[in-house]
Amino acid sequence: EWTWSLARHGFWIPLARAYMLTQNEKYAREFVDQLKSFVHACPAEPHMGKLEANMDYPGDAWRSIEAGIRIYTVWLPALVYFRKSPSWDEEGWLCFLLGLHDHAEFLCTHYSNHTRCANWLAMESTALFQLGVLFPEFQRSSAWQQLAYRRICHEVRYQFDHDGVHMERTPIYHLVALQAFVQAYRIAILHDIPVPPYMLPILEKGTEFLMHLVKPDFTLPMIGDADRVSLCARKA
Repeated sequence: EWTWSLARHGFWIPLARAYMLTQNEKYAREFVDQLKSFVHACPAEPHMGKLEANMDYPGDAWRSIEAGIRIYTVWLPALVYFRKSPSWDEEGWLCFLLGLHDHAEFLCTHYSNHTRCANWLAMESTALFQLGVLFPEFQRSSAWQQLAYRRICHEVRYQFDHDGVHMERTPIYHLVALQAFVQAYRIAILHDIPVPPYMLPILEKGTEFLMHLVKPDFTLPMIGDADRVSLCARKA
């Protein structure tokens, strides 16, 4: 699992926080260097025609789950932190923007559609939705948004039962799916995009269930395919 986790780029967030706190350009330069390195070393194009769930096992950078996770948990937050840095040069911006485009096109056709775990779908869909909404400059942004919107509206109702419990019955998957759908909901509201009337009540029930599930030390119980996760340590 850790070989795939490397492709989720979580190590860029500490760089972003360090830059925010210090304004030291060494952190921005490191981010830009790693961004360029990834785009050049792991282009999307060779993977566009592949539909295998695990791609080239192990550690392929273009499983659909990694493509979704890194967009909405790392790439877009990193944009907020680093966008004004003078170290983010023209080549870096081209790599970033073309990378966003490639991720969106990839996620349009690489949709796990319950051939894998349901939480994959939540992450794939919210990433595509956010790219479609937040980057209208791309010619196909409306198509990305509309496709992701349909997927989200279906999945948020399909994945949670009447008590607000995620179908995989694993706390960490409940958490990541809930976070993904909540982000999509908030972005839709902020951009005056109508949401189905059932969406907010489902998300509220899911949040309430998580509140009752969490232990006194703010860790999640290790049920199902779960490890020890602290809500205090997660900064989503």
